Amino acid sequence: MKKLSFANHFLPSGKISPCCAVYTKVMDRRSPFFPLHRHEDYTEFFYVHRGKGIHEANGATFALRTGSLVFVTEKDVHSFRVNPPDELAFTNVAFASRWWKLFRQLLSLNPTEHPIESLPFDLRHMTVEPGLRAGFERDLLHLMTAQPSEQSLWLLKAATHALMLFGSSQPKTPPAPDWLRNAVMLLDDPGHFRQGIRHFQKLAGCSPEHLARCCRRHFKCSPSEMINQSRIRHLQRELCVSRDKVLSLCYEAGFNNAGYFYRLFKKQAGCTPNQWRQRHLESLP
Repeated sequence: MKKLSFANHFLPSGKISPCCAVYTKVMDRRSPFFPLHRHEDYTEFFYVHRGKGIHEANGATFALRTGSLVFVTEKDVHSFRVNPPDELAFTNVAFASRWWKLFRQLLSLNPTEHPIESLPFDLRHMTVEPGLRAGFERDLLHLMTAQPSEQSLWLLKAATHALMLFGSSQPKTPPAPDWLRNAVMLLDDPGHFRQGIRHFQKLAGCSPEHLARCCRRHFKCSPSEMINQSRIRHLQRELCVSRDKVLSLCYEAGFNNAGYFYRLFKKQAGCTPNQWRQRHLESLP
């Protein structure tokens, strides 16, 4: 899997400053795919101006369409693709992570009820309502065309506008409590998810009944389903960097039934393990 750094990934021509970059990209039949990758030291949001495509992130698949607005952190693993003759045109605004944190502190800005970075990925993948798009697109256009002396101003305006849009779309359901979020984060470690549901209960530090209720309320799935989601996410990463046989990886992750594993993988990833590996072969060294 590729790990992209701010300094090496963004061309000097696209940088507003040593800490920020902006560019517009069109994906089509000539460049229909951008491989699975992770950000080493930067945060970004991107906005789709026109077209449609597929965004695969953290083991899930999301549709991209006109008006899609997505916030991506260093912890996310994602890729893009279009199915020709479809095209996808989007603007990407990236911040070196240290600058993003300073930006939030400088403005004392928290337009979302909870910091955008702490939200599950599906809540950071939204579609801007048609009536709200014109103003945001105008900010992005000003950012792309501004004179150097005005770029910082339009960068702050576009980033603030994006956060406000995310805030307006945030559901009113309270976020998961810290003990549950910490347990779920630990669950992404193979050393934890391989030990199954009793170990998940131990990480959470509560009764099986309370854990089940909280998982249903905050994540819309059972504890067992959350464990399997962590296993599948792990296997998606492994298939991009390992030449081991699929079944070997399956059993190593803690699955005991190959047929069940294949069904779960296809449901979560949208394709079979071999198709996933083939699709991301160019990510391999």
